Amino acid sequence: MSDKKTTPKDGRVRNIAMMLYEDSCVPEWKQILEDEHIPSMWIYHNRDKNPDGEDKKPHWHVLVCYEGKKSPEQLQALADALGAANHQYQEVQSIRGYARYLCHMDNPEKAQYDSSEVHTVAIDYQAIVGMASDKYKSISEMMDFCEQENISSYYELMNYARIHRYDWFKSLCDNSTIVMKEYLKSKQWTEENLQKRVDPRTGEVL
Repeated sequence: MSDKKTTPKDGRVRNIAMMLYEDSCVPEWKQILEDEHIPSMWIYHNRDKNPDGEDKKPHWHVLVCYEGKKSPEQLQALADALGAANHQYQEVQSIRGYARYLCHMDNPEKAQYDSSEVHTVAIDYQAIVGMASDKYKSISEMMDFCEQENISSYYELMNYARIHRYDWFKSLCDNSTIVMKEYLKSKQWTEENLQKRVDPRTGEVL
């Protein structure tokens, strides 16, 4: 997942990734990251497919983001302590790119994982993966949801998002509230005052 390799000659880097398998990783690897407060994130992939359609062996993707550069010896020691696959780690050039890869956000042809499945230590996952295009995607999804569930209350939408869809909740808190409030207000007015409505999906007059 890293870009063209630009690792310094001394091998000292900040961000690395590794894969862990259940039958070879150290059982307490998560506790190691948490106890040592190492900024990191991980996700369990159990729905991935090989090119031939066969199931891939379930595994964890782990991203570690140190605040300062670490030597190859230090990084290898961590990989060994966690039980990384083949005792290997790789440098990550783009934290955002790899963090998005954890959920296959930019790979619709692959199994999709929800951001709620990503576990973190001392890292704000949503802040890292956020992109301008995600805002429009969230607004579109919320509009579809409000149509399907016949929701006209911003209160209902906000509470649902807070509990079930953190990506929507973050979008509403950051920059989508005005759009969704106006949408819900006009939706309610239309339902109360117009006899005929236009189906937003088909354009058909109801």
